[in-house]
Amino acid sequence: MPIAFTDDNKLPKVINLIVLEQYINHIYLHLYSLYFILEDNEESLLTDTIFENPYVKGLLYGIVHSNISKTLNKSSEDQIASKIKNCISSIISNNNLTIDSSDIKVDRYDDGYQVLLNSSKLFILFKNDRSWFLKTRPLIR
Repeated sequence: MPIAFTDDNKLPKVINLIVLEQYINHIYLHLYSLYFILEDNEESLLTDTIFENPYVKGLLYGIVHSNISKTLNKSSEDQIASKIKNCISSIISNNNLTIDSSDIKVDRYDDGYQVLLNSSKLFILFKNDRSWFLKTRPLIR
């Protein structure tokens, strides 16, 4: 930030207002872009995608904030797909999401696991070191 600090409490703090304005404008543009991407209207980037469904958004939120990494790290390779499915089913039931757990499929995919709702790709879970990451398909090309 454009603030100069000194150890001397008697000297005034100096703020460059022109640079501060540039920082605030930069932050505003990024937050507005994020709002535009996630907004629920016909101009949203989520329109006509599986992510337009608020229950799918809730599922993604639930996965990201779950302890799935701990669960998957304790699992053997042949248990991971079923553990992912169990975690997803738990999130669906605990959050009253109107998604049928039987419509969720988990398949091995390259170096991770692909999660599908009916035949639509939701996301891929992949491991990097001891952490698991969620990756959705790109919406901006």
